[in-house]
Amino acid sequence: MTDEVNAEVGTNPVDTVDNGDPHEADKTEIEALMEKASNSEKALNALIATSSLNQAKRDKLRSAAGDPFRVCWQ
Repeated sequence: MTDEVNAEVGTNPVDTVDNGDPHEADKTEIEALMEKASNSEKALNALIATSSLNQAKRDKLRSAAGDPFRVCWQ
C-alpha cells in the first residue's frame, strides 16, 4: 500500500510554466499544490482505513490528516 501511496502522491516538485506573468504562475503552482494536497489526503485516509487501529484512533487520524488541507483553503 505504501508504494501505491508514493506512486499516487509522487515526490517531484511541482512543475510550472513561466509565461511571464508572476500572478498566473503563482495561481498555476497553487492549484497544482492543492491537487497534490488533495491526493495526499485521500491516500492518507486510505491507509488509515486499512490500518488495524480501533475506530476512535482512526477517526482522530482522519481529522488530523484533513487539517492541513483545510488550512490551505483558508
